[in-house]
Amino acid sequence: MDEMHFSEAGCDRATLRRIQGCGDDVDALIAVLEGRREDILRAVHLKEDQLCRLDYLIHRLRKEREE
Repeated sequence: MDEMHFSEAGCDRATLRRIQGCGDDVDALIAVLEGRREDILRAVHLKEDQLCRLDYLIHRLRKEREE
């Protein structure tokens, strides 16, 4: 996952810093995204397609972790 995907999903700078701090720890990354989901929604007022992207990123990370 590169930073562009996360910024397209509507992540704010604080969330991006937390994401970058996760390194290769997928479980930590999923926890950050899930834990900050409501904060992201409030901070950037996501449009419906952006919310779908964020949810898709979380789903894709979970799926990759299971494989």
